[in-house]
Parts: sequence; structure tokens; C-alpha cells
Amino acid sequence: MEVKYWRPHTEPVIFFGTALAKCSLQNVYQLNYEYFAEQNGFNTSEKLDSYGCNNANYTIQQTQTQQDTVRWGRWCMIAYYCCALVSFLLFALSDKYGRKLVLLACVAGQLFYSAIHVVQFHYNLPLYLQILANTINGLTGGQSVLLGVAFAGLADISQNSGSKYRALRISIGELCIGFGGFVCFEMNTLLIRYFNLWIALVGTCLLQVLLCFYIIFILTNREQQFSDKTVSSSLVNKYKNSFRAYLRYRPNNGTVILWLLVGVYIFNVCRDIGQSAVLDLYEKNSPFCWTREQVSSAKSLTELVFAIGILFSILLQKLNSSKAIKSSNFGKKSNFGLSKHDFNFYIITTGILVNIISSFLYGFSEFYKSSYMLYSAIIVPVILAPAITPLIKSEWIEFCSNDEHGAVFGVPTLIMQVSTGLAGISYQSLYEVIFGGVFFVLSAGFDCLSLALFLVACFLITKSGNK
Repeated sequence: MEVKYWRPHTEPVIFFGTALAKCSLQNVYQLNYEYFAEQNGFNTSEKLDSYGCNNANYTIQQTQTQQDTVRWGRWCMIAYYCCALVSFLLFALSDKYGRKLVLLACVAGQLFYSAIHVVQFHYNLPLYLQILANTINGLTGGQSVLLGVAFAGLADISQNSGSKYRALRISIGELCIGFGGFVCFEMNTLLIRYFNLWIALVGTCLLQVLLCFYIIFILTNREQQFSDKTVSSSLVNKYKNSFRAYLRYRPNNGTVILWLLVGVYIFNVCRDIGQSAVLDLYEKNSPFCWTREQVSSAKSLTELVFAIGILFSILLQKLNSSKAIKSSNFGKKSNFGLSKHDFNFYIITTGILVNIISSFLYGFSEFYKSSYMLYSAIIVPVILAPAITPLIKSEWIEFCSNDEHGAVFGVPTLIMQVSTGLAGISYQSLYEVIFGGVFFVLSAGFDCLSLALFLVACFLITKSGNK
């Protein structure tokens, strides 16, 4: 394999782009919490930056601070997701004018988001400026468009190098999400430890500026085939073809199976997005009373767990494939290597069951007032839970013809953008009422729905003999 194939392309954007956006979001959330804590008289210095947090009981000031933070966060989330729905135009723009331009818009939008908050907190400007910051971030695509376009860029440069090389580049891209998050949150934690949250937010801004420079001066649209269609017609055709792909008749319950797998994907993503919307607040308050530094460090651990889980699933896939090949060399049916569907069944089922265990640990960690149990809830998903999404996507392809591979991702992306926004808002709304119990109620509920839909899909696949 030639060395030029390994030249970095959009991997640095994936590595730093989403991670820096998450760091910025978490720092803003904690700064908002501190603002409302001060407004409610909950700003004491008894426990470092945990304020007057009591490991045993909630106080009136603490409860009010949580409610105010959640309510304001919900308005910001509504502003972001309403605007993000329009950002689907950016996918069509990337096809016509290049991935580079759209990636620059995404990172620039995230930079404006961070910079507006830096100015707002430094000069004590009105909170309503945060609505503007979220609106700009939503209109420029946010994390979802950045990832979608960045992975499209990886597909561009690997289109003439075979499916194995493409799978390898995309797998490396998936790993960049986790390891990038771990590295950036570790740096964020150090800035919080030795300085403060505002300095950490400034640091995020500076790194986003450097990422913009990388896109402007180094990243190219190499090997991309530009669309000759107008942006509007390209967008209309994309979703028209996508809906056709999901509504057309497929033998052996293929259409039903496809929708069931999309449901598993959506519920799994909703669980992750919704949970992250309130996890910081859950950790900062009774009975845990974690400091700013602990909250940031826990997020870096979450990102590391994601990366290790993806890596673990890749290694298991390689091991399963090698066993199947060795067995087939003797002309016998493999007793060791599993078929693709069987392998995916065991991995995905295990991942969902592990997520259910994690949800129980989140819920009971509050009941037992145990930070160790909370850490366990964060770490447990390393056992294959991160592999659910990529393996579900690989299953979709099995029920589509070759000319539908691009169209089949359009509908899930659209549904996911709407449902994840609703999930985040639902988590925050319920958290305002029941606080910690939201993890047990909603997360376990989404996990159980994912498992039920997946088992029904597997039953239909087995029944049809498409195994």
C-alpha cells in the first residue's frame, strides 16, 4: 500500500472538531450552573467549587439552582435544534462546492459559539446572548453535519481503493471520535484544575481557531466527485430517494426489518444524547457533589470508554473473520467463526444489555449515594455498547440494493436530528421534576425498546432465512 494513502485528510477534523464542541458545551453548562448558584445564594466556599452541596440532602437553594439551569439549558437546546433542522442544506452544499467549505462553516460556527460565551461570561452580559450562540451553531451544522461531511470526505479518498481500505479509514475515523474526546477533555481538565472554567473555554476557542487554519491551508477536496446538480434539486432528490428506499416493497419482510433496525439505532442514539444533556448536573449535585474538575474528568473517561469499545469490537470482528477463514480452508463448515448476522446479533445484544446495566447503575448510584457506582455506570459500556451504532448501520446495507447505499442513510439522519432534540428536551424536562431518577426511567426505557425491536428484527431475519 502506498504511503500517500495514509496521508491525513478529515481525521484531524473528526479528532478535534466534535471533542472541542463537547468541551465548550460542558464548560458553558457548568458556568451557567455557577451563575444560577450565585443568583440563588448557593455560592459558598465550603466545598471548593461544589458550592454548598451536601452529600446527604438537597437544599432549597440547590434544588432551585438545578431547576433554573435545566430550564435555561432547555431553551438553548430548542434554539439549537430548531436551527439545526435547516442545516441539512449543508450536506447538499458539500456535494456541490466541496467538503472543505462546509467543514470550515461547521468549525467556524462552533468557534462563534465558544467566543460569544467567552465574551458574555467575561463582561457579565445578558444570558440571552446564548440563544444567538446556539442559533449560529445550529445553522452552521453543529456536530452532526461536521461528522457526516467529514466521513463523506473519508469515503471520497477511499472510493478507488476497495471496500476494505474504506472500512479501515472509516474505522480510524470512529476511533478519532473517542480518543479525540479523551485527549481534549484531559486538556480541559488540566485548565480547570490550574486556572478556571472561563480559561478552559478560552483554550477551546484557541484550538478551534487552529482547526480552522488546518481546514483553510491544509485540507483539500482531493478525489471528491462534485455534483453538477443544483443544491435544491440535490437535496430534494436525496430525500425523495431515501424515502423511496424505505417505502418500497422488499421480500421476506425486508421493509419491516429495515424500519426495525432504524428504530434500534434511533432509540440508542436518543439514550446517549439525552443522558449527556443532564449528566453534568447529576454529577455536580447531591449526593455526589463533584467539582468542576471531576465532571470534566468523568467526560474524558466516557470518551475513552467509547474509543476502547469501538476498538474492542473491531478486534473481535477481525478474530471472528480469521477463524472463519481458517476453517473454510479445510473445506468444512466453521465451528468457530460466526456468520456476519450471528456475530452482529451477539455483539449488539450484549451492547444493549450492558447499556441496561449501566442505566440501573446510574439510578441506584443516587440511592446508595455512591460515586463508585456512578463511575461504574460510566465504565461498564466499554463492553461492546459503543459498537451498537456502526454494526446496526452495517445491517441496513444487507437489505438494500447497491444503488441504495447512499439513500438508505437519509431518512435515519433526518429522524435522528428531530428525535435527539426531543430526547434531550425530554430528559431535561423530566430531570427538573425527578432529578436523578431520570437515568433509570428514560435510559432503561430506551434500552428496553432498542432490545425489543432488535430481537423482533432478528426473529424476522432468521424466519426469512436471510442469515
